[in-house]
Amino acid sequence: MDLSIIIPVFCSEQSINELHTRIIKSLNKTKYTYEIIFVDDASTDNSWKEIQKICKNKNTIGISMGKNYGQHNCIFCGIKNAKGNYIVTMDDDLQH
Repeated sequence: MDLSIIIPVFCSEQSINELHTRIIKSLNKTKYTYEIIFVDDASTDNSWKEIQKICKNKNTIGISMGKNYGQHNCIFCGIKNAKGNYIVTMDDDLQH
């Protein structure tokens, strides 16, 4: 696998689907193999449910932290689970 994209998530149910769609649209134009890893940091909204829905895509993985550990620990968890030769971290707010 070429690329792992790690996205820590906290209370972002409104932006997750759009972010996922944009990433896939961009990466499908390339030759790279990839995975997208969403790491939910114990969101108090429906972020985890939204992540579970998009994980039906074969290139998408969801991880639930169970309690709030903070953004850096979510990134570290994503890195530990990544299979790509290269790792990209992104925020969940559509700013990258």
